[in-house]
Order: sequence, then structure tokens, then C-alpha cells
Amino acid sequence: MGQLSSIDPLYYRARNLVAMANAIAIDCEQSEFLDNFEFTELDDGDVKGHQEFHADWIYYVTIAIVFISSTYLMNQQVGSDRERRLTAIVAREFERWNATAIETSKECGQFFDRTYSGYSTLMRALGQERDALPYTVGAWVVQSMLGHLPRTAEEVRFAFTIGALATQGFHDWWSE
Repeated sequence: MGQLSSIDPLYYRARNLVAMANAIAIDCEQSEFLDNFEFTELDDGDVKGHQEFHADWIYYVTIAIVFISSTYLMNQQVGSDRERRLTAIVAREFERWNATAIETSKECGQFFDRTYSGYSTLMRALGQERDALPYTVGAWVVQSMLGHLPRTAEEVRFAFTIGALATQGFHDWWSE
């Protein structure tokens, strides 16, 4: 019992983040969630296209959720040593889940660094500043899956929905 009291209360959060993010991505993929977007409907005879699209969905949404959750950890002010330990646990689980996940998460971070300020300015001008974070993350998923930034109203709605899934579902993940 003494050993358990020395475990960081956020240890289990760090250890389970990737699995939880992946479970949510899979749940959305297997539910009717994607049916809400016309462009996600592929030719029924295109089995390979279906498999690739759904595999991409799970991969990129999982990464987006973990990226945003890791960003939230940095904002929690848990102390640099503790943050480093928790981040190392998440990185280890990420690597176990998929060997390319860390590199792809870095790409997500680079996209975020390049685009968030511009999206924030745009959203502020539209009176929707709080939407910049979910849109930025969702736009990265759209670009990663479709090969381009959101261009149509449907793709913009898709980006906002994905971003909201990642940001709202995990905004308090690191709360003790």
C-alpha cells in the first residue's frame, strides 16, 4: 500500500491517454458519426478506399486528441520535472501504439504553430475566438486525411467537429 501512495495521481492518466484517445476515434469510426458528412461516403465497391479512409480516421484523430491533451498538460503548471515524467509516459505509450505516432504528432504541432495565430485572428474577427483551437486541430486532421485544408462548408464543419471532439472531450484530462 505504501508504494501506491507514492505514485503520481496523474500517472494513470498519462498511461491511459493514448488508449482512451484511440478508443474514442474507433468508437466514432464505428458509429454513425462519419455518416454525418457526405464526403466520407465512399463507393460501396471500394473496399480498399473504405479501409484506408477508416484507418486514417483512427490514426489522425487519435494523434489529434493526444496532441491537444499534451498541450493541456503544459498549461496545467504541474512543474517541469513532473511534466517531463508524464510526457515521457505518454510518449512511450504513443510509440507502443504506433511507431510513427510521435513523428506525426510533431507534424501536427508544426501545423498548429504555423496556423493557430492566423485562425485565431480570423475567428476573433468573426466573434468566435474560442473556436480557433478546435478548428486548427480539425483542419490538421482534414489536411492529413484529404490532402488539403478544408475547402467546402462540409469540410469546415468536419474540421470543427473533429476539433471539438479533441478539445472538449479532453480539456480536463489532467485535472487532479
